[in-house]
Amino acid sequence: MPTEELFPISRIRIEAFSHATEDPSKVREAMLSIIPSSLRGKVKIKREMLQGYYGNPIIVLRAVIKDPNMIRESIMQIASKMDSLDKKLLESTLDLRLDKSKTLYIRFSKEDAYYGNLVLKDHDDVIKVSITFSSMIRKREIKQICKELGLI
Repeated sequence: MPTEELFPISRIRIEAFSHATEDPSKVREAMLSIIPSSLRGKVKIKREMLQGYYGNPIIVLRAVIKDPNMIRESIMQIASKMDSLDKKLLESTLDLRLDKSKTLYIRFSKEDAYYGNLVLKDHDDVIKVSITFSSMIRKREIKQICKELGLI
């Protein structure tokens, strides 16, 4: 596992939409399942009110984690809650989920997260997790780092 000083991830961003038919507190709780319980009080979730195509209210919930210790613990939480099949799927689709800025995009089922499980889902009704790697990391090193962190 990478050392504290050289931790390869600079930021985690978590985002979910709460539609008019959903309870925003449950969506918030689902988002917080990605973060270890000991850190949940330290993470600020911002709310943005939007309007859907037909005028329906949509609340966007966003959290950003920049503290290296909180990032490390959150990555460990994510890795521990993913099953081996999802880790294999993540590994096989890693190049598709990684952009030029070295940000890895993962989507988890909002409903499963509410019940404490992290299940990959690339459709609607998801929690979007963006993991941005340090600018010092080369793109070709990211797969090995993900293995070391237990994500794949």
